[in-house]
Amino acid sequence: MQDAQAIYQDHLDMGLRPQWQRAFDSVCAYVHFSLRIETAHAVAIIQTAQEMRKSLEAFHASLVRLVAQACHRVCLSAAFGPSRPQHIVGRHRTCNMRSGQ
Repeated sequence: MQDAQAIYQDHLDMGLRPQWQRAFDSVCAYVHFSLRIETAHAVAIIQTAQEMRKSLEAFHASLVRLVAQACHRVCLSAAFGPSRPQHIVGRHRTCNMRSGQ
C-alpha cells in the first residue's frame, strides 16, 4: 500500500493537467466534497462542484495574469485522517513557472 504522501502527490499531479487545460469538470469529478482549502490569505470550504469550478476558474485566471507557462504542485506533508483512515489531509506548495523573457 502506498503511503499518504505518495497518494496525495499522485492526486495533485492528476488534477493539475485537466485544470491547466480548463477541463474543470474533470477535476470536480474526482474531488470529494466538502473540501477545505487554506492559503496564506484565506480559508475556503468548498461544498459543491459548482463552487469548485468557480475556484478553479479563478486560479486559472490568476495563472494567465502571471503569464505562467506551466505549474507544478509539490506535496509538503500528508497523513491519513485519524478518525477517517480513507481521508488524507495534506499540504502542498504550488510553483508557477514561466520562461525568462
